[in-house]
Amino acid sequence: MLFQRVWEESKIWRFECIGKSVEKTEENGGLGIQRMELIRHLGWEIGIPKNNTTITPSDVIKYCDKENKLAMEIFIKWLAECHHLVQANIFNTPVNFPVYSLEEDFLLDTIFPSPGDIKPNDNTNQLQCEVKLPPLKAMIFLDPEKIVSIRNELGAGHLEALQNWKEHPTDDNREDVVFSLKDYCNRLCKRYEKEYLGTLIATFSNSKNCYG
Repeated sequence: MLFQRVWEESKIWRFECIGKSVEKTEENGGLGIQRMELIRHLGWEIGIPKNNTTITPSDVIKYCDKENKLAMEIFIKWLAECHHLVQANIFNTPVNFPVYSLEEDFLLDTIFPSPGDIKPNDNTNQLQCEVKLPPLKAMIFLDPEKIVSIRNELGAGHLEALQNWKEHPTDDNREDVVFSLKDYCNRLCKRYEKEYLGTLIATFSNSKNCYG
């Protein structure tokens, strides 16, 4: 079973490498564990010379032999996922992994909710709605100033409604947020009529907002 194989092969990485990385992080005045330190210690553990202090995840994977390369790839992916989970927890937002393997990412499948798992509650503190948007690739190469101008031109009403709901979380203001967001997205989609439109679930609270 893949789980047992990776768990056994990663034992020294999970204990010794993490322990040493925590100690080094503390020596540097940090808290918890810095990913840079852990990647460094993983590299040294598999044989990368210790005078090399600039080590990337790709360097570690390339240095692995055929026996432990797959386990290391999965282990480093776990580290990246844990980092995103911690950041989501700090900012109190849902976490969503767009690429997820049921075979490899078995540790996180049911522990943390994605935006689609969160349902609006009954006291108007939270809302969720579904909208259509152009694909990211249609907008990613636009000049940043163009993106800002689109937001200012089409999104001003939504941003105003969102701020108003945060300050005064009434049912009417909550409905205004949903209406203004859908209007914003619909007007944006008209600029990309020839592009495939994707579905986005937008989740808000009256103190924080997130999209996923």
